[in-house]
Order: sequence, then structure tokens, then C-alpha cells
Amino acid sequence: MLREPAQNLFHITELKLEANALGIKKIDFGRHGGRILFGAKPNVDVEKIIALIQGEPKVYKMEGGDKLRVIKEMAEGEERVKTLGKILEMLV
Repeated sequence: MLREPAQNLFHITELKLEANALGIKKIDFGRHGGRILFGAKPNVDVEKIIALIQGEPKVYKMEGGDKLRVIKEMAEGEERVKTLGKILEMLV
């Protein structure tokens, strides 16, 4: 069994591949949340982004037309990776 840092590295690589397929150019997450930068033609369901923002407006906000801001406290490592994975799942 791999240690947590090695497992996180594999999960992060999977998330990068998913993000690339969704047309996401950049993901920047830290302890206090982060943002997702969409490319010119993202492969995401816009209605799901709107529902996400309407469902939790204090957590999710659009910045301009190409950035989804996430305002949420997250611990290091696995929790952050899991949270990002859930967000990507909600976008398709």
C-alpha cells in the first residue's frame, strides 16, 4: 500500500486528466479554497455550474466568465483532493 503523499500524487494526476478533458486550463487550490479557470470552450454543463452557485452561493462564485471561485476551508492532502474531485464530478 502506498503512503498518503504517493496516493495523492496519483489522484492529482487523475484529476488533471479529468480537468483537461473538461476544458479546464488551470486549477489553483489551497487551504482556503481556490479557483478553476475554464478554457475558451469548456466541456462542462453550464446549468450545473449555475445550480452549484445557486445552491451554495457563499461557497461558489463566478469571477468573470471563465473562473469558478470556491471559498471553503480545506485541510491538506487527501481532503483537498477529494473535494476537488467532487467539484469536477458536479460539473458534468
